[in-house]
Amino acid sequence: MQKVKYGKLPPPLFLNNGNCYIIESKLPDWTITKTGETVRNRYKDKHMNLDHLNGKTFLIVDDDNFNIQLIKTMLDKLANVKVVSTDKGSEALTVLKVCGEYIDMVLLDLQMPEMKGEDVLEAIRDEMQSDVPVLIISVNGLEEQELKEKGANDFVLKPFELDDLKTKIMKYLPKEN
Repeated sequence: MQKVKYGKLPPPLFLNNGNCYIIESKLPDWTITKTGETVRNRYKDKHMNLDHLNGKTFLIVDDDNFNIQLIKTMLDKLANVKVVSTDKGSEALTVLKVCGEYIDMVLLDLQMPEMKGEDVLEAIRDEMQSDVPVLIISVNGLEEQELKEKGANDFVLKPFELDDLKTKIMKYLPKEN
């Protein structure tokens, strides 16, 4: 078995010759703290049961790797989710075209160099006709209403707290009865 350094694991989805592959992770779904508690279980106990998010796949589109890692860490505190990330809008569209049925929510930054988040949103809604929930993550809230009219489900202003993100996710990925 090949050893892989932490942080260098492949994403749960990858493209090869136009096909979408899913990598199932066998890693533990918790992180041990110094006191022996689990971060995720402590968060769940304090708030609510988020087990229905286990196995959900989030596509993070942001040109800042630090933001991607921060959002991944926040999502991991909520549940055992899968995360696919890219720093390019065009790559996000490719992932959605080929693997869209596996993506449960898109977390989309607006300010990206190659393709603006607004253009990615328009392509998702108009060209692809996708109804995947899209949560805009931005430092500028001035465009919120305009982006909602273009198809964004909701908006989170940077910097944000875990509870802000959780509330928005729960609104669009509710617990099924």
